[in-house]
Amino acid sequence: MALEFGIIQMIKRTNLKSTSTYFRFKLKTVLLLFLILYFPTFWGYTSLGTGQLIYLFAIIVLTLPFFLETKSYRFPLPTIYKLFFLWSLTYIATLAIQPFINNEIILKDFSDILRPLFYLYFFIIGYVLGIKLEKSYFLVTSVVVLTLLSFIFDILKFNESFQAITNLYAVFEYGELNYIRYSGTFGFCYNFGFVCLFGYAIALTFYSHKAITFFVSCIVMMLIGSRSVILAFIIVTLLYFFVFSKISALKKTIIIPIVIALIIFLYIVAVTWEIPVVSDSIKYSERLINALSGKEADGSLGTRSGQLAVAIERLLKSILFGVGPAKNNYPIEIQLGYYLSSWGIIGTIVFVSIQLNFFVVAARGLKLKDLFISKFSTANLLWLISALIVGMSTPITDQIRVFQLYFLIQGYQYGIIWPYRYYKS
Repeated sequence: MALEFGIIQMIKRTNLKSTSTYFRFKLKTVLLLFLILYFPTFWGYTSLGTGQLIYLFAIIVLTLPFFLETKSYRFPLPTIYKLFFLWSLTYIATLAIQPFINNEIILKDFSDILRPLFYLYFFIIGYVLGIKLEKSYFLVTSVVVLTLLSFIFDILKFNESFQAITNLYAVFEYGELNYIRYSGTFGFCYNFGFVCLFGYAIALTFYSHKAITFFVSCIVMMLIGSRSVILAFIIVTLLYFFVFSKISALKKTIIIPIVIALIIFLYIVAVTWEIPVVSDSIKYSERLINALSGKEADGSLGTRSGQLAVAIERLLKSILFGVGPAKNNYPIEIQLGYYLSSWGIIGTIVFVSIQLNFFVVAARGLKLKDLFISKFSTANLLWLISALIVGMSTPITDQIRVFQLYFLIQGYQYGIIWPYRYYKS
């Protein structure tokens, strides 16, 4: 324990000794984030699976120099890293039992074994950033700015002459509803929305103009048009407003009816004026409400219900270790169902244990007196909660381009508070 603390202190003293060295490290950090958020997936030119492999391979190779230069492999890691290795072992166990349950073995069975190790790789990079950058606004500001800049691709994609560029990121064909939803460089609107939720949580906790942040974010969420993201946005807002904000009870009583009135006004304007994308998102959300109330059917909700039944069927075939990734081109898009059916109860327990560790560490950061750590931990805690909501429609923390940033941020959370384990009680 004392040795680990000594190593961390030595790293801080020796690696960023001068202002110029610190500046260069910041530039490398921006480049790292830029690669993660902007490197093409080529989805418009290749198949979804091929594009994912190209992106993942390229990102690992291009970020490896940063990993090696910073000697990230020598940093004393928090004990959670053992869970990542255990996670990979559960995937190996799932692969090993496939012949015994008469299941076909596919290439993805082998590649998925490495997934937890890829997650650990980006977690370690985030952890190193946390130790080296320490309590710096630089990383969170860089993530938020780069995420917002990806809106450029959503402006370009409405002009057919830019198809050669936007096809580097777009999954859907020009003019489709899923195409016109805002997705930045993330391909899918819920992927982009989930990352935007992190930016929203950061803005709520770090910036003073809460009202502007909220109403701009309302517009952003409607442009993205993912119902699970919109629901997560509402829950994050309510949690922050009632649990984490320091607004007095009297002000909350005054603010709530004003906010409700403004939302109703914006809704009426959007419906009356038929604003592109926003009006489509509203109708899409209304369809879900009508489906839940029994007034009409909803294809997306029906699909998720069908997937839940398939997930249970797959789980019963192999309760402990699951049946591996989907082998009949029928994916399970509910995160918990995806894990239970693919890697069984054991794999799911490890996954949930890791997420709980993230949650506990973020909650622990709230209790520290350091203002930056407390604010960052609040934002991260809200983001972790939003993952549960968005996970109702997709295994969000496993999505290409999302998981790199997700695990990097969790590593950063560990990096900025881990030394407090040894000093400053």
